[in-house]
Amino acid sequence: MHSEIFRCRSMSEEVFYHIEVPSTGHVTCSCQGTNWCSHIEATLVFGERAMVYPDDRAAADRAQALAKGRLDRPRWWKATWQSNRRWRGLAVKEPKALDLLRQGVPVVSLEGRGKKRTRAEELARRNGWETVYAPTKGVLIHVSDAANDDPRCKRARELGIATVTHDHWPLIAPHADAIKAKLDTLAKSEAAS
Repeated sequence: MHSEIFRCRSMSEEVFYHIEVPSTGHVTCSCQGTNWCSHIEATLVFGERAMVYPDDRAAADRAQALAKGRLDRPRWWKATWQSNRRWRGLAVKEPKALDLLRQGVPVVSLEGRGKKRTRAEELARRNGWETVYAPTKGVLIHVSDAANDDPRCKRARELGIATVTHDHWPLIAPHADAIKAKLDTLAKSEAAS
């Protein structure tokens, strides 16, 4: 019995799964998918190739032809792989904050609700800060009264972003001009080198 086998990268780890398409019978993926998983759907139904090991792309093309008409999407299937642009080899949009930072604009992410948040946003605007809702690359300060185990505070820590409370934000906000001047100096030194 003839089979086509190719490798497909995992979405979350740097490992490759093996997809086997026999001439008859079930299509399988070593991720435990039998006839259906994101790896099978992406490569054999939609013809995506970025996640296929480069040396195996011709085998994936042959496997797709061999599997044609044999794969039916299960009713329960809720695919999320299409939103994973990096896995699909598509351009990944950079965060707004990173673009603003490159333009020399200091960026703060604000967490909270009601009057505290409104006051923090107004203070940021008056002092020349741009605001975003979540800590991403390019954010300089994250303002939050949440506990340290809050997901956004954890994300800020992972990115090396300083987190301050709403009570401390009025002490930091007025320094946007000094921060902007430092950013401009850094940008000029990078351009010169």
